[in-house]
Amino acid sequence: MVDEVATISEETTSEAETVAAAAEEQTSALTEVSNSADELSQQATVLSEALDRFDTDADDDAGSLGIDELETEHESAGETLSFDEDDGTGVVEETESADANAGSDPLDDWS
Repeated sequence: MVDEVATISEETTSEAETVAAAAEEQTSALTEVSNSADELSQQATVLSEALDRFDTDADDDAGSLGIDELETEHESAGETLSFDEDDGTGVVEETESADANAGSDPLDDWS
């Protein structure tokens, strides 16, 4: 009976060592995944900062407005807006009835 208990004890010790080794491997893998996630986060920040250096249509104040909306905005400010069909640029001209605040419209700089 003592031999049986000793054998069971040895098997239990062996299994405990196996479980401990598996836990250590999992801890190592989790640390590696965590480090990779940190690196990816840093790379995403760098890429986001690099992207901010580029001008895009979405950066323009008028980028999301269509031609009709832009014309309406300028007409209400006493201005006329015309577009060059070839390159899509806009030209804003003040009319004689434009009020003093029309020049402060952020769409004035749109081209």
